[in-house]
Amino acid sequence: ALYLGAVDPSQAVATAISSQGQALVGWIDGGHVLAAAHQLRAARFGRPRVVSGTMYAADLTLAFGPGRAALAAWTQGTVAPVVAGAVFTG
Repeated sequence: ALYLGAVDPSQAVATAISSQGQALVGWIDGGHVLAAAHQLRAARFGRPRVVSGTMYAADLTLAFGPGRAALAAWTQGTVAPVVAGAVFTG
C-alpha cells in the first residue's frame, strides 16, 4: 500500500503510467504539488517529492512523454489562475 500523506480534500489524486511501466502518482497538499514514482521492478513507490512549492495549486494532471520524463501540469493562483507545469524525472 502507498500512503500519500495529506491530500487536499477538494483535489483528486493524479496518476500516469509510462510505456516502459514506470508509474507516477501526484497530489496536492496545502496547495503544494507532490509526486512519487514507482520503477518497473521496484517493490514500492519512492519517497514523495515536492514538484512545486506554490501554495495555490489545483487541478493536477500527469502525463509521460518519451523516455522516463513526465509532465505535471496544474492551475496556480486564486484571483487570476494560470496554467503551470514542471518536468518530473524520477
